[in-house]
Amino acid sequence: MDLERARALLRSAGYPDGIDPNYFYAEFLYEQEDYSAARDALLRAQNAPARASRPLADAGRHKEISALLREIDDKAGRG
Repeated sequence: MDLERARALLRSAGYPDGIDPNYFYAEFLYEQEDYSAARDALLRAQNAPARASRPLADAGRHKEISALLREIDDKAGRG
Protein backbone atom coordinates (compact mmCIF):
# COMPACT_ATOMS: atom_id res chain seq x y z
CA MET A 1 0.00 0.00 0.00
CA ASP A 2 1.40 3.40 -0.85
CA LEU A 3 1.80 6.06 1.83
CA GLU A 4 -0.79 8.46 0.43
CA ARG A 5 -3.42 5.71 0.36
CA ALA A 6 -2.54 4.76 3.95
CA ARG A 7 -2.81 8.41 4.99
CA ALA A 8 -6.24 8.71 3.33
CA LEU A 9 -7.52 5.53 4.98
CA LEU A 10 -6.36 6.63 8.41
CA ARG A 11 -7.95 10.05 7.95
CA SER A 12 -11.26 8.49 6.95
CA ALA A 13 -11.40 6.30 10.09
CA GLY A 14 -13.14 8.89 12.23
CA TYR A 15 -10.50 11.58 11.90
CA PRO A 16 -10.40 14.15 13.49
CA ASP A 17 -12.73 13.27 16.36
CA GLY A 18 -11.83 10.01 18.05
CA ILE A 19 -9.01 9.07 20.37
CA ASP A 20 -8.07 5.87 18.53
CA PRO A 21 -8.06 7.14 14.94
CA ASN A 22 -5.98 10.15 15.93
CA TYR A 23 -3.55 8.02 17.91
CA PHE A 24 -3.07 5.56 15.05
CA TYR A 25 -2.75 8.41 12.57
CA ALA A 26 -0.11 9.96 14.85
CA GLU A 27 1.80 6.65 14.92
CA PHE A 28 1.72 6.57 11.13
CA LEU A 29 2.97 10.17 10.92
CA TYR A 30 5.68 9.45 13.50
CA GLU A 31 6.92 6.51 11.43
CA GLN A 32 7.05 8.86 8.43
CA GLU A 33 9.12 11.27 10.57
CA ASP A 34 6.45 13.95 10.30
CA TYR A 35 6.80 14.82 13.98
CA SER A 36 4.93 18.09 13.91
CA ALA A 37 1.82 16.57 12.34
CA ALA A 38 2.13 13.53 14.62
CA ARG A 39 2.19 15.81 17.66
CA ASP A 40 -0.91 17.64 16.40
CA ALA A 41 -2.77 14.34 15.94
CA LEU A 42 -1.72 13.21 19.43
CA LEU A 43 -3.06 16.42 20.93
CA ARG A 44 -6.37 15.85 19.11
CA ALA A 45 -6.41 12.29 20.51
CA GLN A 46 -5.62 13.57 23.97
CA ASN A 47 -8.53 16.02 23.81
CA ALA A 48 -11.02 13.60 22.27
CA PRO A 49 -14.25 13.07 24.19
CA ALA A 50 -14.11 10.26 26.73
CA ARG A 51 -15.97 7.10 25.83
CA ALA A 52 -18.24 6.19 28.74
CA SER A 53 -18.20 2.52 27.75
CA ARG A 54 -14.39 2.36 27.42
CA PRO A 55 -12.76 4.01 30.47
CA LEU A 56 -9.94 1.44 30.80
CA ALA A 57 -9.18 1.53 27.09
CA ASP A 58 -9.10 5.32 27.14
CA ALA A 59 -6.80 5.35 30.18
CA GLY A 60 -4.40 2.99 28.45
CA ARG A 61 -4.53 5.00 25.24
CA HIS A 62 -3.76 8.20 27.17
CA LYS A 63 -0.60 6.53 28.55
CA GLU A 64 0.41 5.62 24.99
CA ILE A 65 -0.29 9.17 23.84
CA SER A 66 1.90 10.59 26.61
CA ALA A 67 4.72 8.18 25.79
CA LEU A 68 4.69 9.06 22.09
CA LEU A 69 4.51 12.78 22.86
CA ARG A 70 7.65 12.38 25.01
CA GLU A 71 9.42 10.59 22.15
CA ILE A 72 8.48 13.35 19.73
CA ASP A 73 9.53 16.05 22.18
CA ASP A 74 12.88 14.28 22.69
CA LYS A 75 13.46 14.17 18.93
CA ALA A 76 12.52 17.85 18.64
CA GLY A 77 14.79 18.83 21.55
CA ARG A 78 11.85 19.83 23.73
CA GLY A 79 12.30 17.13 26.37
